[in-house]
Amino acid sequence: MTSASSITTANLLQQFGGLVGTTGRPEFVDVTSARVLEFMRAVDPQTRTPASLSDDDVPLSFLFPDPIIIAARMGLPRPRPFDSTIDGGTEWEMFTSPRLGTVVRLDGLVAGVSAKPGSARTGPMLFTVFEITATAPEGVRIGVARGTSISYRGSE
Repeated sequence: MTSASSITTANLLQQFGGLVGTTGRPEFVDVTSARVLEFMRAVDPQTRTPASLSDDDVPLSFLFPDPIIIAARMGLPRPRPFDSTIDGGTEWEMFTSPRLGTVVRLDGLVAGVSAKPGSARTGPMLFTVFEITATAPEGVRIGVARGTSISYRGSE
């Protein structure tokens, strides 16, 4: 951890801004009916087994439910210069449905680092945005998920 009294947004950006563009190890996801149903039931235990699944039934969140967790598995750095860290939210963009029976490639990177002075309650804050891109076997982008991690000093 860093001494709270010496932290400014400029210090944070100088220390962690160089992480932008860092890439992680790719992951691969088998898009099978069984795995999709298992995911759907984990989200909603009342999910009925359909007679058959189609590509349109595969939610984008099946590929990457939490981009911050996947980024960690990929070996991407998650700077936490302070004792407190919260999830700053996730957004998904879907370009096309993942196809059942394919293996989707996930690539991750640190897409952004920013800092804010925060409030008297939070103190300085460091925002790290992770971006995970899903690509079909033929190279077509399926979707992108972005997750934000916020590290902040908190009250002393």
